[in-house]
Amino acid sequence: MSPGMTRWNLVGCALALAGSASALTLEALPMYGVFYAGVSEQPCLRVKVSARAGEKLEQMCFTPGATRKGVISGAALYHSEVPFFSTRPAQVGQQAEATLLAKRSAVAGEGKMVFRFKPLSLAAGEHYFWLVYDVAPAAKGGAKVEALLVSAVDGAGRCVTPPRGKNGSCRADGRTAARPGEVYPFKYRIAPYVRPKWVCLNNKGLLTAEHLKCMTDLIVFGYTHEGTSLRGAHDAVHGQMDFSDECLQLARTLRGSGKARLLAGFSCNERNNPMAGLLYDEPARRELARHVAALVLEKGYEGIDIDWEYPRENSRYNAKLSWRKFAFFLAELREELAGTGASLSIAVTTRYDAPNQEVLDGVDFINSMSYGRPGEHSTKKAAQADVDYLVKQCRVPPVKVVLGLPFFSRDTKPKHTDQGGHGYSTIIGWFPGLPAGRNTFQHPTTGERHFFNGAELIKDKCRAFVLQQGIGGVCIWAYDTDVPLSHPKSLSKALYTIIKQAER
Repeated sequence: MSPGMTRWNLVGCALALAGSASALTLEALPMYGVFYAGVSEQPCLRVKVSARAGEKLEQMCFTPGATRKGVISGAALYHSEVPFFSTRPAQVGQQAEATLLAKRSAVAGEGKMVFRFKPLSLAAGEHYFWLVYDVAPAAKGGAKVEALLVSAVDGAGRCVTPPRGKNGSCRADGRTAARPGEVYPFKYRIAPYVRPKWVCLNNKGLLTAEHLKCMTDLIVFGYTHEGTSLRGAHDAVHGQMDFSDECLQLARTLRGSGKARLLAGFSCNERNNPMAGLLYDEPARRELARHVAALVLEKGYEGIDIDWEYPRENSRYNAKLSWRKFAFFLAELREELAGTGASLSIAVTTRYDAPNQEVLDGVDFINSMSYGRPGEHSTKKAAQADVDYLVKQCRVPPVKVVLGLPFFSRDTKPKHTDQGGHGYSTIIGWFPGLPAGRNTFQHPTTGERHFFNGAELIKDKCRAFVLQQGIGGVCIWAYDTDVPLSHPKSLSKALYTIIKQAER
């Protein structure tokens, strides 16, 4: 008996019309591995339906799998023509990609969830149906979240079942067992970026076992691409990816049996590594998704973070359309990662060429790059504007918003270069007596005014945004510019006095 064949679909199939077969085919995948307590309409299962023109669908039946009673408080079934899930329009005046078919109170432990809806007439080709869950506010961190497709009923009353291994119990290959998703296990995220070359060549002491016990996610920011080939980020020196491997192994060793997750960070910089052209080429885009997922799974990372700076508005590409193509790329990457539990996140700016709603809805969390502005560069007021944009204007659940904290300075020039900023350890080297409440200095050589976030401002942001406003946590650029944790002026230590790894 197929994993999807239960008592319920055997009964349903017994009622099918004798001597006839539906032209519909079904394939289900658990596309998301991270769920948040108290957040509604989180996609649990994507069902791809292939149809001939004129075929109809009027019912789908699921079981909750490993999901225990009390974890989910509601469920709904949506339909879309695209392989990513978003219930809100990407632009003003557009319709949402996904439309609601049916809702019901979620049932876990009772064996089935049946969704009946007005017969839906399907065009020839592929259609996507999404089973989404409302996760109960009281759901415990680490609780399993799963669903399996049992059967569907077409417009003629015929029962259709998925092939073996295509009911959501397996990954995309139909053979490898899928891992159920989980409720995010921590109260908030602490997700620093580290640059492997800086850590491995300059100071491995900047990454310690104590750090790993305090953070929830470590982003090894070491990868980029040339076409569909992957290479080391930032530096074209041959063998650069070896630093990423070394940094990953160091972090894994320091973590030991701890719970901090290790994420692969991908840099896609439009200045020297154009991504837009690749996104418009569907075969190349899919190939890149395969390569990225393969690298991540082969090396044992537990998630992917993508920093695309930025889709450029020019005579060749439209920024809004480029973001839509990026939404397809994220969906293809999710398909490659389906059932692995790997998270998918992005780093964004809200100030220009901000991502559309489809992209924001398609990731597990969003790292807001709340730094690098002209002038004072990273004030608390500017951080509030970024949070408000994502939470109030884009209606991103606060728990998915992660505020970027800078461990570096910027000068006040309207267009600064990379040489216009300095890491925190350099600043402390110049000014060892710098007060914790000071957020500015005058460059000892150029005389330029620089702004940065001192220890007191770092703590103030953590209190205000994480503890008081309830956003998902903080990320740091770049963790490897701090002074050692043993140093009395360590920004990491200041941060950990307010928030650190804590189970939900």
